[in-house]
Amino acid sequence: MFYFGGYILDTKMITIGRDNFIPRARIIAFLFPDSLPIKRTISELRELNKVIDATRGKKTRSIIVLDNGFIVLSSVKATTLADKYDLNPGGKNV
Repeated sequence: MFYFGGYILDTKMITIGRDNFIPRARIIAFLFPDSLPIKRTISELRELNKVIDATRGKKTRSIIVLDNGFIVLSSVKATTLADKYDLNPGGKNV
């Protein structure tokens, strides 16, 4: 952990598939992309350039909501990501 301007910066990372990583501290939720409201939200955020596509052309299997208003599209299932998130409390990279 680093301290920056009075804030603690968590440096623990979680792999989201295809050699992509996200800081654990930035993640708010893992969502399934199949519902219509989620698809609408993705479309709206694409227009605002707030979508990061980390699928590398594969099917989107989960949506990761970040604390800065961005969403990340991942080809890894949401349940798998949640398991990785829960298994990583000690700071060891998964």
